[in-house]
Amino acid sequence: IKASAIVKLPNANVGNLGMVVENPLVLMGLAAVVEANAELAIPLTLLMANLNEEQAAMLPSLLEIGYVKDNNGQLSTSVSYVQSKVTINGQPIDPGMMMGAGAGE
Repeated sequence: IKASAIVKLPNANVGNLGMVVENPLVLMGLAAVVEANAELAIPLTLLMANLNEEQAAMLPSLLEIGYVKDNNGQLSTSVSYVQSKVTINGQPIDPGMMMGAGAGE
């Protein structure tokens, strides 16, 4: 298993971070300038051994739409948050797919 994550505040400085300490509501404003990226890779056999039947049934759809990539049995994905937008492997999130995932479809 390989995992990595990075969070950046490219426009942060002592002044605006100091305001966050004084007023935590400013933190919500900083969310617009946060940049974050997380990557995960896991062998298909290890993943399948830990999924229930419903979860395993979702994998082909995630592969088909590109949210998960298969490189010779090594599954990977990359999630990014930039300019208040989330992408998975460079693609915008499909709300319908996420709603279906949450509903256990």
